[in-house]
Amino acid sequence: MAPRLFAEIGGDLTRFETSRGLRAYAGTAPLTWASGESRAVTHRTVCNRRLKNAVHQWAFGTLTRSPGCRAL
Repeated sequence: MAPRLFAEIGGDLTRFETSRGLRAYAGTAPLTWASGESRAVTHRTVCNRRLKNAVHQWAFGTLTRSPGCRAL
């Protein structure tokens, strides 16, 4: 899992200034559309699919194996 994450993110530590940029690149950040009084929250369809898959597997593994994570 770690080699895939490092390969997709790269070695440049200044590439993403905030965690929001990394979440948007991975496709895990919610996308909010607002117009007037209506508001919709969707997921991103344009993303780095390999990174999104690696993050999903990482989160699923953490949730199923870590008692502290499940309690939170």
